[in-house]
Amino acid sequence: MSSGIFRFFGAAVAAMLLIGFVSTAAPAAEELKCASNPLIGTWRLNLQKSTITRNNGVIEPRIMIIAPFGQNGITEVFINDRDPRLVGRWEMWSVEFDGKPYPTKGGDPRQMRWTRIDCNTFQHETLRQLYYNLPAGTVKEYIPEGRVSSKGLITVSADGKTLTNKHSGTLGSGNQTRYEDEILVFDRL
Repeated sequence: MSSGIFRFFGAAVAAMLLIGFVSTAAPAAEELKCASNPLIGTWRLNLQKSTITRNNGVIEPRIMIIAPFGQNGITEVFINDRDPRLVGRWEMWSVEFDGKPYPTKGGDPRQMRWTRIDCNTFQHETLRQLYYNLPAGTVKEYIPEGRVSSKGLITVSADGKTLTNKHSGTLGSGNQTRYEDEILVFDRL
């Protein structure tokens, strides 16, 4: 009888160990443990290192300020580098890296959806809710849940001094044209 109990408990222990190894073998992205968030800080767009593929290769200089938000996220603010007092030249959003949409505030209302791939890499999507009639600027279409209008990958260099945002998408305001493979390079201030 003791050998039957041993077989039962031995099999149960083996099953628990197997389940433990399987469940811990591949941690989910939200379980990713990093020493810090490399996005946190103040960044200036380096136009010389960037490849602008929208607006005929022209983009306003900008400063990006990123602060911690929630359990595992960021608050990001873009400010026009020439004159931060300009109305409509700032925008802000707070997101968790959970793949859920979060609204933006400022000049261009949208939703942002972010996930963290590894300690220095982040995937992002912009979901546009408003499409405009041009040149009048009146609302052409409103999509409450948003439609993906751009996707990209943000990588912070190993030394933490450079942030690179590679993305493609469709402009929602202005000329609403498609742009591909844009690379924005930011230097840490």
